[in-house]
Amino acid sequence: MTTFRPDNRFPGRVERILPQVGGVVIVNDGGTDDSVGKLNRWFAGKKGVRLHHNTVNAGIAASLNRGVAVARENGFRWILTLDDDSVVRSDMVERLIDGLKGIRLEKPVGIIGMSWAGSGEIGKRAPAGEDGAFLEKRGIITSGSLFSLETYDRVGPFREEFFIDSVDLDYCLRARRKGFAVVRLKEIGFVHSIGASRVVRFMGIPVLMEDQKPFRVYYGYRNGTVLALECLGKDPLYSMAFVAGQAKKFFRIALFERKKAEKLRYAARGLRDRWRRNLGRRFPGE
Repeated sequence: MTTFRPDNRFPGRVERILPQVGGVVIVNDGGTDDSVGKLNRWFAGKKGVRLHHNTVNAGIAASLNRGVAVARENGFRWILTLDDDSVVRSDMVERLIDGLKGIRLEKPVGIIGMSWAGSGEIGKRAPAGEDGAFLEKRGIITSGSLFSLETYDRVGPFREEFFIDSVDLDYCLRARRKGFAVVRLKEIGFVHSIGASRVVRFMGIPVLMEDQKPFRVYYGYRNGTVLALECLGKDPLYSMAFVAGQAKKFFRIALFERKKAEKLRYAARGLRDRWRRNLGRRFPGE
C-alpha cells in the first residue's frame, strides 16, 4: 500500500486487507514529520505490517518499486497493490485468486484486477448485461491489481521518471508487449476515489468533471504523450484514442473546469517538457 499524507481512516482500510494477505507493506511517500509520526503511532510493531518511509516525496512509481523490494526481501512471491484510499471487500483477494484460476486464454495473465466503484456500490457486478466474468484490457489501475514477482521481473520496474500519472498504464502496456494478458474482473471488489469531482450540465446533459489540480493536468499531458508516441508503431489505435481523449479533455477544461487558464498553461508545459524530455518530478511541494 502506497500512502501520501493518509487520513485518520487509513488504519481501518489496512485492517480490512490484512486478514486476506500474508503481510502488508506500507510505503509512506508523504515526506512530512506529521505523516511519519501518525504511521509510526498506528503501525510500528503491528504484526503483519512492514512500514517504510521514503526520505523524500519520490512519487508513486518509486514507492511501488520500494514496496515490491520489501515484499521480496520478506519472501513473498505475489504482490497486491493498493492505494491508501481504497476500501476492499472482505473477500477481494479470494475473488481475485478464483478469477485468475478460472481464466483460460492463449497467453498467460500477467496482471489481474477487480472492478471498482464509488461508495455504496461494493459487491455489485459491473458492467451489467455483458457476457463473461472478465475483460481483457490495455490497462487497469494500480489499486486492486495482483501480479507475481516473476511477471514483475520480466516486465521491469514501474517507471519512476513518470512520477505519478500514467504509471499503471505504462506498466500494463509493457506487460502486453512481453506477451502477457491484462485482465479486469467485472465483479466490483473495492471502493476507490478518483479525487475531487463534480457534475455540470451541458445542453441539459450531465457531465462529470474530475477537476484535477493543475499539476496533475501537467503530468497527465506529459506522460500520456510519451506513451502515445511510444505506442505509435506498436498500438496505433491506442495512440489515436489518446489524442482524441486529450483533445476532449482540453475542451472540457476550457468550457467547464475551474482555474481554466492555469490548467491550460500546465497542459502546454507538459507537452513542451515531453518534447524536451524533461521527465521526473517537476513540482516540489505538490
